[in-house]
Amino acid sequence: MLNFPKALHILRAARGISSRELARRTGYDASHISLIENGKRSPSLEALDKLATALQVDTWVLVLFASPRSDWQICGEQIRSILDRVATDVLLEARPAIGETT
Repeated sequence: MLNFPKALHILRAARGISSRELARRTGYDASHISLIENGKRSPSLEALDKLATALQVDTWVLVLFASPRSDWQICGEQIRSILDRVATDVLLEARPAIGETT
């Protein structure tokens, strides 16, 4: 199961932007962003693309952060290493904003 609320929270924190700013960047109403972030609406493919662009990541990165880490096991070792590195980099950027410390 994809967890887009968690993915948006982490990536917004990494970029230091509010949900209102995310709404402005995507062209969606803040209420639409809120529904996605609260798990009450699933984003369409078009919305995923707009959200990823607004968060300055590729769409696959947004989907990666929404995916359970156990799903990464289907990837080859080299690809899994790249995914781990991307995830680590973004999480390190997000830690202060989401209240985590090293």
